[in-house]
Amino acid sequence: MMAVASPPHEPTSRDRLIDAGRELFWRRGFHDVGLNQILKTAEVPKGSFYHHFDSKEAFGQRVVEDFADESLAVLDAALAGDGPPLEKLRGFFEGQREFYEANGCCNGCLVGNVGQELAETSDVLRRTVELHFARVRARLAGCLGEAARRGDLADGVDIELFADVLFSAWHGALLRMKVEKSLKPIDAFLDFHLPRPS
Repeated sequence: MMAVASPPHEPTSRDRLIDAGRELFWRRGFHDVGLNQILKTAEVPKGSFYHHFDSKEAFGQRVVEDFADESLAVLDAALAGDGPPLEKLRGFFEGQREFYEANGCCNGCLVGNVGQELAETSDVLRRTVELHFARVRARLAGCLGEAARRGDLADGVDIELFADVLFSAWHGALLRMKVEKSLKPIDAFLDFHLPRPS
C-alpha cells in the first residue's frame, strides 16, 4: 500500500498563543505586552488562555522554554555537522549573525531579553533562563573540549572558563548590536574569539 502524506498540522489554540507570545515578547518585552494583545494576536478567547496557563508568568515560562528548546536544537545541529569543532562553532554564530542582519539588528535573543527584564521580579522566569544558559554553556564547553583534544586550542586552556567567557561575550555583543543598530559588535566577537584560520 502506498503511504499517504498526512495533512499539515493545524495549530491548536495553545500553539497560537505560544507563537504570539514569542513574537510579542521578542519585539516588545514581557511587561509591555498585555493579555488582550496576546489574545488578539493569537485569535483565541480568554477562556482558552486560562485553560492552558494559570497566569501570564506561567505562559511566559512556556514561551521561553519553547524558544530555548528550538534554539538548542539549532545549536546541536550545527555542532553535529562535519568539520573541525571551532569551525562548526563559528558557523553557528555566523548563522545567528545572518538572522540578526535580516532583522535589522533588532531585538536580540528572546531568552536573554527576558532574563534582563525579569531576573529581579520573577524567580520562576529567572530560573528558566538560568537553566537555558547552563545548557548552552555545556554545549559550548563540549565543543571546545573536542577542539582541545584535537590540539586546536592552546595547551592548558580552561575549557569551562572559555565557554563561560564566550557565552557572556556573545550576549554582550547582542546587547551592543541592539543599542548601536550595527553588526560590528558581532563581527568583533567572531574575529576575536573564533577567528578564521589564517
